[in-house]
Amino acid sequence: MQNIDILSHFSEVARTDRITVYTLNDAERATFMAKLPVPFRVMYLSEEDLQWRVDNLSTVRGDEIADKIPSDPVLKSAEFGELLAYFLVPERYAPTCRLRPPKWRWKEAKNIPAHFTDVVFFHQIDENDPAAEDFVISVETKARASMPGPTESSLQKAINDVEKDFNSRLAESFFHLKTKYKDEKDLDALKKLSRFMDAARFPEYLKHFKALAIVDDQYGDHHIEKITQWPLYIKDSFEVILIRVARLRDGYEETYLSMLAT
Repeated sequence: MQNIDILSHFSEVARTDRITVYTLNDAERATFMAKLPVPFRVMYLSEEDLQWRVDNLSTVRGDEIADKIPSDPVLKSAEFGELLAYFLVPERYAPTCRLRPPKWRWKEAKNIPAHFTDVVFFHQIDENDPAAEDFVISVETKARASMPGPTESSLQKAINDVEKDFNSRLAESFFHLKTKYKDEKDLDALKKLSRFMDAARFPEYLKHFKALAIVDDQYGDHHIEKITQWPLYIKDSFEVILIRVARLRDGYEETYLSMLAT
């Protein structure tokens, strides 16, 4: 999946409390939002699969897209955050990463969340020479467009889910992805994935865990202030990321509506 140049629309601040904050620049909002509908839709339904449906089922593109993207408001908010992380994180940390599982295509139904780790990337620096510097990026995301409760923090919820990934869920995600790539007969993806699953054949690799929340800009400080607990036993790389977007609800509603015309 190609990068779509998200970071140029955000200002980045690395705080002293280990939180990296990306804030959407007001002057960049329209340009940024206009970039999202096509690549986001492709994560649910590829152009090839969409065209096959239209050509063989005598349907129209908008109807087929509507059958794949969520209509539930809560899930739209959550998956908008996941998809934003899907494009932002590798652009920032691994722009040449080639194995980026499009898990939203594999959902059982459009209003049911996808399984296991929210977003995961596999980066082998030299595909012909596995090395200890290869790495996996695991991202747990939370989204909140409305005002949070007095003690609520979407960042804290994302941090809590990172601990679940560290303990077991990331490994479970690997096996789930292997099954999905087998179903798709994707030998190239299976080969890339095997480097991270076959410990007997390949060297160890690095793991980077990220807790990411996308929230309405006006509540961003609250989500930071209400963090109450940091993971103490994650031995691998760990980072907390906050994405602040003004009028977030309007943003994701407009994006999903615009997907229907892609």
